[in-house]
Amino acid sequence: KECVDHFNVSSVATCENESNGEIIVTSASNEPYSVYIQEVEEYDVSSSFSDMEQGEYSLLITAGECSYSRLVTVTSKWCSLNVDYSFNPSYDEVWEIKANENAKLSIFDRLGKVVFESDLESSNYQWNGISAIGEQVPFGNYMALIEYQDGRIEKVQLTIIR
Repeated sequence: KECVDHFNVSSVATCENESNGEIIVTSASNEPYSVYIQEVEEYDVSSSFSDMEQGEYSLLITAGECSYSRLVTVTSKWCSLNVDYSFNPSYDEVWEIKANENAKLSIFDRLGKVVFESDLESSNYQWNGISAIGEQVPFGNYMALIEYQDGRIEKVQLTIIR
């Protein structure tokens, strides 16, 4: 039997310092195949491998009596550390802000008025819904901007509930 290479290998970037990248193997044939990834010593009949770190991986794809070698690189990208969040300060709930480096935090009300600002100098910071003048902000929607020194900006939608 003649071996015909009909496999496509692609990857999805991982977030910096995390293991959430992906390697995807697809085939133009209906023939069953298996994939072995040398660096993680993982063997599977799956076409998708998740939780991959940044790096280069050697794949051995086997279909019947034929084998194909591939190199694939999982790159890294910057990903937002914070997700949209709702909380109720009346129940002592806070927004846990994640920042892996120094940044400036600005929180705006729905009209664009700054209600709170702070320099984030630690990896974790909390906001309890108290404004810059020490008053509890009203319930509603707020936009938080986290501006990093290198110009990256995270936008987080906050909802204060009561």
